[in-house]
Amino acid sequence: MTPAYDAALSAMSDLQYAVVDKSKDGITAKIFARTSDDKKIQVTLENNPPPSRKFRIRVGTFGDESLSRQILDKIKSTFSADLQNSHAGGDLLNKSR
Repeated sequence: MTPAYDAALSAMSDLQYAVVDKSKDGITAKIFARTSDDKKIQVTLENNPPPSRKFRIRVGTFGDESLSRQILDKIKSTFSADLQNSHAGGDLLNKSR
């Protein structure tokens, strides 16, 4: 769950949302943030077996689908980039042997 959690935290930073609280255990991780106009954001990540990851994103009291989608897309792109970088690093290490 750590790479996905790290990707979610990175996405919050990239989107310039202020993380106000976060927690993580072996089962779930939660990130609470606020937008510049003070909308609440809650991202919940459930620890499912790879390659499945379950994110729940809630923006505001009633939800904001477009902002939730933007956050999810940013998490996915950050997570994908991190995976590609880790695989590329592994390939470089294997080639240097």
